[in-house]
Amino acid sequence: MTENPAAFKHKIDLAVVHAISAAMRGPHPGFDDAGFVRAGAEGLLELELKDRVRHLIAALRPCLPDDPTAAVDIVRRAGLGLYEGAQPVAGWANWPLIDFVGEFGVPCFDDGLEALRQMTGLWSAEFAIRPFFRADTERALATVRRWLDDPDEHVRRLVSEGSRPRLPWGGRLRMFQAEPAPVVQLLEALRDDPAEYVRRSVANNLNDIAKDHPELVCQVCAHWLDGAPEPRQRLVQHALRSLVKAGNPAALEALGYRPNPPVEVESLRLSPTSVAEGESVEIAFTLVSRSQVGEPLVVDYAVHHVKANGGRTAKVFKLKNTRLDAGQSAAVRKKHSLKKVTTRVYYGGRHTVEILVNGTPRARADFDLRV
Repeated sequence: MTENPAAFKHKIDLAVVHAISAAMRGPHPGFDDAGFVRAGAEGLLELELKDRVRHLIAALRPCLPDDPTAAVDIVRRAGLGLYEGAQPVAGWANWPLIDFVGEFGVPCFDDGLEALRQMTGLWSAEFAIRPFFRADTERALATVRRWLDDPDEHVRRLVSEGSRPRLPWGGRLRMFQAEPAPVVQLLEALRDDPAEYVRRSVANNLNDIAKDHPELVCQVCAHWLDGAPEPRQRLVQHALRSLVKAGNPAALEALGYRPNPPVEVESLRLSPTSVAEGESVEIAFTLVSRSQVGEPLVVDYAVHHVKANGGRTAKVFKLKNTRLDAGQSAAVRKKHSLKKVTTRVYYGGRHTVEILVNGTPRARADFDLRV
């Protein structure tokens, strides 16, 4: 496979190694500059993104004091120095520094969390804070509750993003999967945060919780919608997106959508019906209302992909939110790309496109994929 020169892994390169080394010399005059650069550079460019971060953390640890409090303080000051110096690679260089605190800062619990509070605006400490939640959940919760009114929106976002039960790449917080009530209390305090950046994180956290506790999230969202300002309405809509795609009746009802409305999908066509990997297939159909009243609609489509064993697995894609008045019809078109992506392997064979209206399947058609 051809290497993608724009891949994020290339951002953590030898320039990042040298930037970290230079930043360390201020707070730690005895820093082994040559040793770190040698260890950090060795094999770095052969690794993928997360492995590059772990590699630099491993190279950094022998160059710092054994005492975790001293090591975390040096890393904190180095990270802040990178930011203040406006280094071109400051953000990417701070990622391994912040994750260093997550890996080695738990023994100095309060100092470690304070370092993350100060550093999260330099990159994001959403991964680094999770070992603290796992090590002492109540103590970590007590600390982050004090951050709910922090003047820095990055710190407030860390409360929400760092406590997500299913944060991608972050490993699951199984105690919050089992009992999400403490997290919901945090989200209640942040639901009307002035920063869209924070509210988006609140929505993503609720979406995580919904995968284990759909009824709870529907109840929370219905409560939040009572007299909700427009920003909170958008938050709830984003929080319920997975449940809406799945056709959850309570989620649809909370957002004002009627399950199984009298709306039909007519003249579904796929073009072409035989397509090669890397190309696109166009989906076209007509929505026709048979209702006596106007109907708000969530229109999605599922692609039933062929698996390696010849079976099928469906993935739902967003199409549009719309409204049809009584007896109204509307033409819908969408191009679906079959371009290679890192998160999916395509297999040749007969694929199916299924149109969903308010979560209910209404029509389906097939196309052949050549790989």
